[in-house]
Amino acid sequence: GIRGAFSIGGGNPNGTGTIAVLPGGTFSSTAAVRGWNLDVGGTLVWGDHDMGLELFGGQNPQVLIRPGGLLDIQHGSLARNMFANSSNVINNLGSIVKSSGTANTLVRAQVVHSGFMNAISGELSFQFACQITGGTFGAGAGTITNCGP
Repeated sequence: GIRGAFSIGGGNPNGTGTIAVLPGGTFSSTAAVRGWNLDVGGTLVWGDHDMGLELFGGQNPQVLIRPGGLLDIQHGSLARNMFANSSNVINNLGSIVKSSGTANTLVRAQVVHSGFMNAISGELSFQFACQITGGTFGAGAGTITNCGP
C-alpha cells in the first residue's frame, strides 16, 4: 500500500488489483487510472483529468473510502468524468470533497454515502443511484446534484 506520497503524472496506468492508500498516505493522479480497485484510508487526489472505473482485465473496480479517508477532487475549468457503470460502487465512509475548480464533476457510479460530502466550488453531479445511509453534507459554495439533502 501507499504509505507516503505517490503520484502518477501521465499515460494510462491500466490494470487490475487494488491500489491501497494507507492512513497518512497520499496518491495523486493526473493520469486516467483505469481498472483498479481503490481502497482509500489516506488521501486520493483526483486531479484535472478523467478517471475510469470501467471493466478492465476482467475486474469490475470498486472504490472504498474508509473512515478518515479522503477523495479530494481538484478539477480546473473543464468538466471531468469518473467513467463507470451502474455496477461500480463508491462506498463513502470517509469524505468526498470537491475542493477546487469551477467545472462540473460527473460521477458515473453508484454511491453509498455514510461519511461526509462537500462541494467547496463547482458542481459535483452523481449520474447513478446515490444511497444515503447516514453521514453529513457540508455547506460549500459549490453544488451537489442527485445526492444529498
